[in-house]
Amino acid sequence: MNPTRRSVLVIAGAAIPASLLAACGTNGTALDAQVLADAQGLVTVAGTITTAIEQYDPRAFSADVTSQIAQWEDAAKAGLATLSTSTPAATGASKLQVVETDINNVLQAVGVALPIAAAAVPAIAPFVPMYDAAVALLPIVEAYVNSVVAPSAVSARVALKPVGAAFSPEQARKVLGIPSVK
Repeated sequence: MNPTRRSVLVIAGAAIPASLLAACGTNGTALDAQVLADAQGLVTVAGTITTAIEQYDPRAFSADVTSQIAQWEDAAKAGLATLSTSTPAATGASKLQVVETDINNVLQAVGVALPIAAAAVPAIAPFVPMYDAAVALLPIVEAYVNSVVAPSAVSARVALKPVGAAFSPEQARKVLGIPSVK
């Protein structure tokens, strides 16, 4: 990453300071352990939230949307299964880009249904902070991918917005039970 991009990287309308990217270990050797842990946690929480919405408010998603969400979740899980901290950074970031896109798609679908479902069904309300934490952490994964994959290969994303509170990456990891890998 060149010095000008290192000072501030703008992702989905949010500025990601270089200090947050420093923890990503974008040295070009192997896939960063924290980013991999974050992506794994995001896939897990996306599945947890969609399952809860489907369980407590079966009408929240149409059958087509439910099917598409399942495809995205399955693709993200399959993509993560091919990654480890020994995966070379370029290869890992390229595969992680696909996983991140799938996670982003699931969170976009959830972001539409969650506020309505949480207001209608109180049992869904506890999942709002999990969604908000995922929205806070996804740009960190995307920033890592953008720092390794050629910018022309990185597609633009719709900015996800929290339904409730905004979280820092460390707060988000705590809410989602993702360990901080040092």
